Amino acid sequence: MKMCVKCPRCNDRILLSSDAADRRITCPKCLILFKVPAMEELGEALSAIDGIGGGVFVDGKGNCFG
Repeated sequence: MKMCVKCPRCNDRILLSSDAADRRITCPKCLILFKVPAMEELGEALSAIDGIGGGVFVDGKGNCFG
């Protein structure tokens, strides 16, 4: 599964493999180091994606998943 996270500093969206969950990554645009949420923290997003049969979900913080 792929997931899209938003950099907390520059708001750039980064497409990642689900293997990046619960790890720290460096934003390729602004070079800040930040933590990607763990898969357990994505329960609402994953259930919403399953409910619509795929697609993209954007949470209240602007993070998009799909």
